[in-house]
Amino acid sequence: MKTLLAALAVLIASAFSAAAEDAPYVGTWDCEVSTFTFTANTYDPGEGPLPIEKVEKDGANYILTMPDNYQIGLSSVTSSSMQWLSMASGDMFNCKKVKATAVSSSATENRCGWLQNPTPGNWWLDDADASWTMMTQGGGYEPEGMDIIPDISEGDYVRTNGNYGYACACMEVETDADEERITRILWFRQLSISKCENDNNLDDPE
Repeated sequence: MKTLLAALAVLIASAFSAAAEDAPYVGTWDCEVSTFTFTANTYDPGEGPLPIEKVEKDGANYILTMPDNYQIGLSSVTSSSMQWLSMASGDMFNCKKVKATAVSSSATENRCGWLQNPTPGNWWLDDADASWTMMTQGGGYEPEGMDIIPDISEGDYVRTNGNYGYACACMEVETDADEERITRILWFRQLSISKCENDNNLDDPE
């Protein structure tokens, strides 16, 4: 651990900016405690994407800098594995790249907001852009991957109608923008209610 921390610390002083478009860390990774997603310009630890302001590279090791000088280290990065390191706490996790389950022409999107299930069979996600329908009672439609969503009432949850209510969540999804409908769910993470309450881009839940 100390050796790895020392090696990554040297990068801060001496590494150079690296082009990230073809970086091997781009993709979705299972990092033991959560699923992390990287694009050329963003890092999403499961609570919404953060812009990557700087990339430093030394061989197969990288340091990514986000706003407020938040930094993570990625070491021994290959096309299938890497180590994730918090530069602040020293926490380290082994990561394995998540393989795509199917080829799709639709681009995936990370969407975070109020996940609402007010009555049986009715589900939608309200984010900063729209109210995205997932299911409607008697509608006969269910997006692929709906079973990824666990029992949200076991997490941070507000009951509004018996056991039905709403939560705050992030999802990686495919959508039909014209219909404002979620067509496929690839990944899900439930967040604290306060995360959505403190997001000024979100309206209050119904």
